[in-house]
Amino acid sequence: MRKFSDEELLEFHRKGLTDREISEKLGVTQAAVNYRREKLGLENNYQPITFSDQQLLALYNQGLNDREISETLGVTQAAVNYRRGRLGLKSNHISERVFSTLYEEGLSAEEIAHRLDAPLPAVLHKMKKFEIVSEHGVAEAEV
Repeated sequence: MRKFSDEELLEFHRKGLTDREISEKLGVTQAAVNYRREKLGLENNYQPITFSDQQLLALYNQGLNDREISETLGVTQAAVNYRRGRLGLKSNHISERVFSTLYEEGLSAEEIAHRLDAPLPAVLHKMKKFEIVSEHGVAEAEV
């Protein structure tokens, strides 16, 4: 295991790096950085990223799945999954293979949503990703 000096740790800490980031820069374990930082009496630079239920709902209602929401908010997919579940929302995940099969059968967005028991915004989002214009999307655009 590589050794590192207090000065190296202090330099990275002053720059605002987290224990994980410092450990990556120094090529040591995060536990080693954490131990030394605490021994030096330094506060942890880690700031948890939080998001509101309203932010999650807005992205969910656009049809984004947990992975896409987590990337947009800069949080873990597990955090999004937990919060979505706590809010009683179904997953917006739709298998691309299953979606393609249903679309090729000529089903409308509403029929696909019904068949998959998926929220309509999730189906419309998937169609947008595949650059498919649905009758529903056209009707919304005309309103």
